[in-house]
Parts: sequence; C-alpha cells; structure tokens
Amino acid sequence: MRRRPLSITIIAWTLIVIGLNIAFLTLLVMPTTPGLKEYTLANLPPELFYILAFASAGISLFSGMFMLGGANWTRYMCLAYGAVFLAWSFVALPGNGLLIPEMGVFAIILFFLFKPGARDFFAPRGMTATQDHGIF
Repeated sequence: MRRRPLSITIIAWTLIVIGLNIAFLTLLVMPTTPGLKEYTLANLPPELFYILAFASAGISLFSGMFMLGGANWTRYMCLAYGAVFLAWSFVALPGNGLLIPEMGVFAIILFFLFKPGARDFFAPRGMTATQDHGIF
C-alpha cells in the first residue's frame, strides 16, 4: 500500500473542514440580515450567492474526501477550483489587496500537491511518478 504524505493528509482534511465551514456558515449565518448584507456588496443576488456557496462547499468536501483515497484527479480539481475562486474573488469582491495572502497559500498548496512525493502517492498502481506525466 502506498503511504500518504503528511502534506496531502493536511491539505485533504483542510479542504474537508473548509467545505463543512462554508456549508455551516451559509446555512446558519447568511440568512441573517447582516451576514447577507456583506455579500450583497459584491453585487451578487442572494440566490446566486447561495448557489456559489453550496457549490464551493461541495467541491471542497468532495475533493478532500477523494484526495485522502489517492484519486489523482482531485489534484487538478483543487487547482481549477482555487484558480476560479481567486479569479472570481479578484473581480467580484472589494479589497483586492487581501487576495495576496490567499495567492500565497494557494501557491504553497499547489507546491505540495504536485511535488514528487505526492506524485508517487497519486500515480496509478504500478506506475512511477515519472510515468504519471504530472504538470510539474
């Protein structure tokens, strides 16, 4: 059995906790007037915000759970999800200077998801990381 790197375990559990947190906050905090008012500053209708929030929670949970199992496609899902989230945040939310730490965390996560030890873990059985043709 392949041994899961500690960095992958931490990233996967972080994604799961983030997904649960987004779902919890969307269900309990956003229906209150002050919570929803913060997100209407981004000129989003409340219905669209709820759709985006639940999609984000679902992608985080789904990606984290399958990443623990070693599914290779979850690395690319995490990459696409993070890139789309950063692009949407840059366009839609006020205060773009706050995205600098998010971009740094995203770069660190990508480093650990695509480094050789992680590629060995995510490579299909019987295949090495060099045969995987990962993006890095």
